[in-house]
Amino acid sequence: MALRHAGSSVLAAACWPALHLAGSGASYVTSIAAAGPTTMSQPRSSFSEVVIALGTNQGNRVDNLLDGLVCLTNHAIKLLRVSLLYETAPKYLSEQPPFLNAAVLGHTDLSPLQLLYHLKQIEKAAGRDLAGARRFGPRPLDLDIIFYGNQDVQHEVLSVPHVSWQDRAFVKAPLADLLLPDDVARGHISEPGPQASVLGKLLTAVQQWEDEGGEAQVGQPGLCRVLPIHRQIWELGHSTHICGILNVTPD
Repeated sequence: MALRHAGSSVLAAACWPALHLAGSGASYVTSIAAAGPTTMSQPRSSFSEVVIALGTNQGNRVDNLLDGLVCLTNHAIKLLRVSLLYETAPKYLSEQPPFLNAAVLGHTDLSPLQLLYHLKQIEKAAGRDLAGARRFGPRPLDLDIIFYGNQDVQHEVLSVPHVSWQDRAFVKAPLADLLLPDDVARGHISEPGPQASVLGKLLTAVQQWEDEGGEAQVGQPGLCRVLPIHRQIWELGHSTHICGILNVTPD
């Protein structure tokens, strides 16, 4: 857990400065105000926590993720926490480039279907072909609703929790980054209402991740924790990339 939290601070500073993330551990609050409720939104008193998975394997992958995060904040989604960054092998269609994956925890007053609509608009603006692209093929940006509060949603165009999250290590690893020890002690994350909080869903996800090996899975082929440095992607955890000494004195 210590490695995860330390790495998250580095990732936020190096990868997503445009979001002005600030905080400690894996928890960050953006200084970019979420857009006001649209005409499609629910009453302002009805907020729910959401967990959204992000993936990209076309173009500049880091820029795609950064742009996606900024767009989320402009679509009535306030970001609360951002996971570490992972480079992963494609799961269903192997003949394509590796993905960069992450996950975010936020809250919104959009309903599940309204949220899905906004995510599809963000994907479309990023250049994703929503009509003719090959299923599980390359994409500049993929945004999936993993959890929406403690709710189970079944609709012809949307299932929440996401139907495949339990089969995807590239989703479970970032999900584990989003849970902090204080959440369990407090009994909620940001939304205390039992139906609005994703805490129960996250606890289930983290427990499954740990049962399957947890941190031991990171660094195995197809799942690497990484850090973007300029045009390079550095793998974290296996070798020393930077070594230095910092001295701080009162004067």
